[in-house]
Amino acid sequence: MGNCPTNVSREPFSPIPSELIMPLAGFTASPYQPEGAKLNIIGVFFAGLLGSVLGALIWYYPGKLFGETRLKA
Repeated sequence: MGNCPTNVSREPFSPIPSELIMPLAGFTASPYQPEGAKLNIIGVFFAGLLGSVLGALIWYYPGKLFGETRLKA
């Protein structure tokens, strides 16, 4: 597994993976639906961006506060 910073296999908890939410949000924002778009594609993009950054910060700051050796124990 190595020390790759993008290694997500060690992540203990992932509330809602973006791989499940973003395709559904993109489909809902599509103008090719019979009823038309129900979401704004720009809003979907920024909501996904904000959620991703906030989700990463939730894990980043405890790691920064306690340190790597304390979290591995």
